[in-house]
Amino acid sequence: MKKDSKGTKIFTLSNAFLVVALIFVAALLFVPEFKGNVISGLMKIGLFQANIQEIHIATPLSQQQPGDGIILRDKNGQHFSLDSLKGHIVFINLWATWCPPCKAELPSINKLKKHFENNKTVIFLTIDADGAPQKAAGYLAQQSFDLPVYALEGRIPQMLSPDAIPYTIVLDKGGFIVYRHSGAADYSRSKFIDFMERLADNNH
Repeated sequence: MKKDSKGTKIFTLSNAFLVVALIFVAALLFVPEFKGNVISGLMKIGLFQANIQEIHIATPLSQQQPGDGIILRDKNGQHFSLDSLKGHIVFINLWATWCPPCKAELPSINKLKKHFENNKTVIFLTIDADGAPQKAAGYLAQQSFDLPVYALEGRIPQMLSPDAIPYTIVLDKGGFIVYRHSGAADYSRSKFIDFMERLADNNH
């Protein structure tokens, strides 16, 4: 803002830009839906890609197994062990309905699941971080997402206790962790689909 020849304060273009920038930052901080929409928009232009360098096939990380004892509960109260899914490729996403980045990446996860809908080798598990799968399932249904939602029973194991959500891991057919990532990512990109297809086609 500066003054004209009469001393009257007037807006300049730079001042206007500053005001817009401050409004944008405030919206990101205090309006969760706006933040989620911004992340979704950035995904559409190619940002937030699932980093291929975070895929750790045949590295020490691939020797990390979830192990026995991790029990999941669905929205109807049915239980099963994660260890019972050995022999499948398991895509696991830890999220919450109050988390804008989580909600921003869900459309890409839904697209990924649709790509593998006829492949019985690949299983998708979305886990509600709040332990309320009924509420999470309601949100997914509202968005027309075909994603099964579960809650963890008992203490959260180390492999599913990241510093931040969303948090995604992929298990190979032996139950080993072959991919993990904290933060939003676009899982519908061709590189990640190719990675999942290679895992599914691997007979070991």
